[in-house]
Amino acid sequence: MSDHLTSTVLNSLADGELSADQRLADCPHCTSTALTQSLLKSATFRAGHRYTPPAALRERLAHLSAQEASRPHPKSPVPERPARNFSSWGWATAVAMLLLFATLFLVQRNTQRASANAALTAEVADLHIARLAANAPRRSSPPTATP
Repeated sequence: MSDHLTSTVLNSLADGELSADQRLADCPHCTSTALTQSLLKSATFRAGHRYTPPAALRERLAHLSAQEASRPHPKSPVPERPARNFSSWGWATAVAMLLLFATLFLVQRNTQRASANAALTAEVADLHIARLAANAPRRSSPPTATP
């Protein structure tokens, strides 16, 4: 059986609002859960009545409650805007600094690559020209006239 009793039904059973039905007799899981709920509720009830608050505490709470009730409340409370403290600005500053440093790093890296590429291009061009000059036939010098 896969359809167990819901927590609402189990709570009603533990509170005594519902009587036990056939489902509790047939399903050990539902029976166990209902028993656990019932024991938990009775233990909570006993623990709640174990200690009684002192009369002075009751009087203080009643006095505080009366003060709160007699205090005038504004008709339309204006919600206060949360104050922007330094920590929120600190986070924004940290993010801005991080973006700035990342941008500077990328610009510097691209500049270094460009200068390295320019140096490499110049070296390749020089080697190419030198190779072409080495393979070119040499001109013979014109004969000198003898008088």
